[in-house]
Amino acid sequence: MSSIEINGSFYPLQRPESYRAWYDATPEEFLFAMKGSRFITHMKRLKDMEIPLANFRVRRASACRKAWPFPLAVSAQLPFRA
Repeated sequence: MSSIEINGSFYPLQRPESYRAWYDATPEEFLFAMKGSRFITHMKRLKDMEIPLANFRVRRASACRKAWPFPLAVSAQLPFRA
């Protein structure tokens, strides 16, 4: 296995120590797909998200080289606009 999606980042903000432990426990070429925060997608509804996004990015910085892609689970209540 060379990648995994981390759903644990969707509900709570994980501690930086958790990200660092995951980073240290995996091979150099391993990738994490860290799901975006529910607070950003469901509560803020993708608006005014600069501070919450910055908080998320700081917390995942410990695994940053391995933290890609960045999937978002968008609320079904959020209207689609093409």
